Amino acid sequence: MLKAVLNSVSSWLKSVSYYKQTCCLGLLTSTVFVVIYCSCTKNKKRPKPVRYVNEVIFFEDNNRYRNFDKRNHRSVENLKKLTDYLDSAKVSLNICVFTITSHKLGEVILKKFREGVNVRIITDDSMAYGDGSQIAKFRKEGIVVRARCSESLMHHKFAIVDDEILINGSFNWTEQATFGNWENVIITSVPVKMVESYVDHFNSLWIKLNTDS
Repeated sequence: MLKAVLNSVSSWLKSVSYYKQTCCLGLLTSTVFVVIYCSCTKNKKRPKPVRYVNEVIFFEDNNRYRNFDKRNHRSVENLKKLTDYLDSAKVSLNICVFTITSHKLGEVILKKFREGVNVRIITDDSMAYGDGSQIAKFRKEGIVVRARCSESLMHHKFAIVDDEILINGSFNWTEQATFGNWENVIITSVPVKMVESYVDHFNSLWIKLNTDS
């Protein structure tokens, strides 16, 4: 298209005076610049839209309600919310938590891995094979879990869905935390810089713990 325009303008310039040619060439230069700029802008990749999420979930001390059949109970509803966010992962699910004993959370993690989502888990070595831990099950399935023996606890409690949604709070991924403790979980995609900081920190820990123990 641009070549055709230039050929047409060139033919027309031959039929006009030198003065008009000079003016037209200036106008032509500006036009060509605009056409090229618009073409580049049109073809430029637009930034990937980020899902907007900003929610807080609270768990309460309700030991007498540990029956999952009580669908109206808040702790069950909140656990369902949490598993739904994990289940929304399309590409990656990075989990960095002290311990995982919750069967419901374990089930959704295995589900995403079987669907082809890149699941990576960092946990505390002292809790990896404790009572009820899901870690052995994850490793048997093929999920890479990294931990390190240390006197210091790996006490983080966060996860990142598709490098966009941060799940973070006091909540340990256990049955006790779900139905027996007062806990909080913040689930957010904003501010983006904060989420990116967690992504970077997870990747840094992942490299540091490069021996799958």
